[in-house]
Amino acid sequence: MLKFRVIPIVLVDGPNVVKGSEFDNWRRIGTLAPALNVYNTRDVDELILLDTRASRSGQGFNRRILEQALGRISVPLSVGGGVRSAEDVADLIDGGADKVVIGSALASGSKILEESSGRFGAQALIATIDVRSTPEGGQMCCAFGASKVIAGSPLELARRYEAAGAGEIMVNSVSRDGSMTGFDLAVIDEVAKVVTIPVIAAGGAGSPSDFVDLATSTGASAGAAGSLFSFTEATPQDVRDSLSAAGIPVRRTRKGG
Repeated sequence: MLKFRVIPIVLVDGPNVVKGSEFDNWRRIGTLAPALNVYNTRDVDELILLDTRASRSGQGFNRRILEQALGRISVPLSVGGGVRSAEDVADLIDGGADKVVIGSALASGSKILEESSGRFGAQALIATIDVRSTPEGGQMCCAFGASKVIAGSPLELARRYEAAGAGEIMVNSVSRDGSMTGFDLAVIDEVAKVVTIPVIAAGGAGSPSDFVDLATSTGASAGAAGSLFSFTEATPQDVRDSLSAAGIPVRRTRKGG
């Protein structure tokens, strides 16, 4: 059985690490270098760095973020934000990223997944689906920092992205982002059932038990979190310990906690 992964997400705006709620209300919580140092000592499974300024403004990914990260961490690194073309993907992979996270470009009918998977392989590509709950209890998909609604259900998009060459799907719950109230288990499980590639859940994690619920109630292969590791004393190792105690296979390590 594949080991369940615990992945911190670091949101960056220029030199600053930021946090928000529902992909809005951004505030500075620190700078990038110390955050990278902490996660490197904690021996996390992977790390995701997202350039929020690029996502909101339409700018390209800030290569300085990648360069700074590569000088400080030794864990698998995924980067995203402002990735608009296969050339952008190539630039980041050639620059040292292990995987590239692609979101808004997929809303425009871009061939970015097809072109990039043909060159680098599907394992290098994470396609994101940003999902917002509606007042009626339904779901709508968003892009461009959750500022625009896009056509298609989460299930339709997941199938489409897998067929186009994505190696993983990351489901972001916009409505739960920053809330620390738990993952959107229903949507995540529905997506995991219609694809054969790994699904990463993001948005809402508030305690290690939320990861246990995710792993036992859905077909997700990984859980990602930002606020949990920034605003509580919980560490990625604490999450792995809780998962292991529940019988979920994880990496066992105690390097730095």
